Amino acid sequence: MANFNFEKYSMWIGLGAAMITSFLFTLTTWWPLAILAGMFGGFCSRKIGKSIFSGGIGVLMGWGISILIKTLTQFTHILLDQIASILLGADGFGPLIITGILLIGTILGILGGIIGNALRIWIIPNPEK
Repeated sequence: MANFNFEKYSMWIGLGAAMITSFLFTLTTWWPLAILAGMFGGFCSRKIGKSIFSGGIGVLMGWGISILIKTLTQFTHILLDQIASILLGADGFGPLIITGILLIGTILGILGGIIGNALRIWIIPNPEK
């Protein structure tokens, strides 16, 4: 059996973990769970840059898939257009609301990735030192 190098693929494993968990967490109505999804992504890597990427992009992709599904099946874009017209006073700015939602999700994923990376370094010390 070949020896699997986890550290080589840790960023992609973390990205997949963050994406799947953030998508599953969107089935609940409690959006702060995105931080926990980012923590799953950030825990997989020792390097902070990879943790930030895994957490942020993973939550972005998970929320993006959820918004895409809800837009195609439940006509959420109509509600978002109405919210944008109330907030901005003009019609047709629903994609701006979607962009804001995805930006918030990405920021929460990045914060979760940083926390997950700090937990990994704290719980599993570096064996090379």
